[in-house]
Amino acid sequence: MPQQRYTRREVCKAGLATLAIPAIARAAPTTSRPAFALRYMQASCLYGTLPLAEILPEARKAGAAHVDCWPKPHGNQREQMDAMGHEAFAAMLREHKLTLGCLTRYDLGPFD
Repeated sequence: MPQQRYTRREVCKAGLATLAIPAIARAAPTTSRPAFALRYMQASCLYGTLPLAEILPEARKAGAAHVDCWPKPHGNQREQMDAMGHEAFAAMLREHKLTLGCLTRYDLGPFD
């Protein structure tokens, strides 16, 4: 059976690769970072003029952590929030483990 012959260059490459693997493993960071995760906000205008009491539980089911309340004509949740009072709305948010992420106000237009 003929013997396999290696060149000096092939032996050096194999030796360096063998030495480099543990060095690379030691150089890897040991602290773990929290995984990247998106945070979602549910726009109330997607529900038309449904009551906030129906929208907030659905936002949580959809994976949203925040809610965006829209005024007329796109929705009327901003007006609902004013009618019920901000304290009552804050209590509803706490009940459903949500926060108010945004108050979209396209009704003001670019010059108001």
